[in-house]
Amino acid sequence: MQKLWRNRQLRNLSLQAMALAGLAAILGFAGFNAVTNLQNSGVTSGFGFLSERAGYDINFSLVDYSSRTATHTYAWLVGTLNTVFFAAVTIVTATLCGLALAMARLSPNWLLSVTSRVALEYLRNVPVLVHIFIWYGIFLALPSVRQAIPVFDIAFLSNRGFVMPAVHWQYGPLATLIFVALALGLLAAIRRRLYRRARSLRLLAGISALAALIFAATLVSGAPVSFTYPELEGFGFTGGMVLPPEFLVMWVAVTVYFSTHCAEVIRGAVMAVPKGQAEAAQALGARRRIVMLEVVIPQALRAIVPPMTSNYINILKAAALGTAIGFLDVMGTTGGSTLNITGQAIECIAIVMTTYMVLNLALSAVMGKVNKAVQIKER
Repeated sequence: MQKLWRNRQLRNLSLQAMALAGLAAILGFAGFNAVTNLQNSGVTSGFGFLSERAGYDINFSLVDYSSRTATHTYAWLVGTLNTVFFAAVTIVTATLCGLALAMARLSPNWLLSVTSRVALEYLRNVPVLVHIFIWYGIFLALPSVRQAIPVFDIAFLSNRGFVMPAVHWQYGPLATLIFVALALGLLAAIRRRLYRRARSLRLLAGISALAALIFAATLVSGAPVSFTYPELEGFGFTGGMVLPPEFLVMWVAVTVYFSTHCAEVIRGAVMAVPKGQAEAAQALGARRRIVMLEVVIPQALRAIVPPMTSNYINILKAAALGTAIGFLDVMGTTGGSTLNITGQAIECIAIVMTTYMVLNLALSAVMGKVNKAVQIKER
C-alpha cells in the first residue's frame, strides 16, 4: 500500500477522484435539499413554464414582440438578442473611444496628455453603476417630445429616447437562404483569391462584393426596401425606429467606463513596442500618424488582444446592470420578470447562467481566433 501511495501519478489521480466525489456529493445534497423544500412549499419544478404566455412588456426589442402572445421562451430570446446587440455596439464604441484616449494620453502635447490622464483616472475609478445613474439623470433632463432636439430634421432626441429612420427589408425565407449561401461562398472565394494581398485590400474587396450582392439580391428577388421616417403626432412620434433612453444610457455609460480600461490596455501595449521601431520609421521620413498606424499599432496588437478579451467579456456581463434602470436583457427578462411571475427561481437563474456562459465562451473563441491571427508567424 505504501509503495502504491508513493507513486505520484496514482496519488494525484486518487486525490482528484476524492475531490470530484466530494464535489458531486455536495451538489447532490444541495439539489436534493432544494427539490424537497420546493415540494414542501408547493412549488413544482421543471421548465414547463417556458411555454406559458409571458404577459409583460419589453421596452426595447430587435424583433416583433407582443406581451399578449409571446411565451417566456420568446421573451428569453428577445432578452438574449438585446444582450448580444448591446455588447456588440458597446464593444465597438468602447474600443474606438479607448483608442482615441490612449493616443491623447501618448500625445507630445502637454495639455492634451494631462487632460486625458485626468479624465482616465477619474472615469476609471468611478463604479460603472454610478456612471449608469449619472447618465440616466442626464437623459431624463433632456427636452420633452414636443421640444425634441432635431438631428438633420430626420432624427430626434428627447427624454423618451432617440427616434431615427428605419429600414424595412422584406426578404422571403428562400431568398434569405440563397443570399446567405452566396455571401459565404463569395467571401471564401475573395479570401482565397486575395490571400497574399494586403489585409486592407481583402477587407475592402469583401465589403464591396457584399454590397453588390445585396443590391443584386434586391433586384432579383423583387423584395421592396422601404424607409419610414419619424413624424410628430400628438404626444409622440410615429414611424421610424426608437432607441429608448434605457438602452442609450447603458450604451453611453458602459462605453465611457470601459473605454478607459481599453485605453490603458492600448497605451501599455504601445509603450511595450521598442522605441527603435518608431525611430527607424521616422528616420525614413514617415509622419507620426503613419508611424503609429502602420508600425506601432500592428506590433502592439499582440499585447492588446488578450487583456482586451477580458474587457469585452466584462462589457457583455455589464448588460445585466440594465435592470437597475429598466433595460431588459436576458437578466431582466428571464432572471427578473419571468422569475417574479412564475416563481421558478432555480430554473430561471440556471437559464440565465447558461446563457451568459455560452455567450462568453463564444466571445472568447472569437477573440482567440483574433489573437492567433495577430501573432507572429515563424518561418
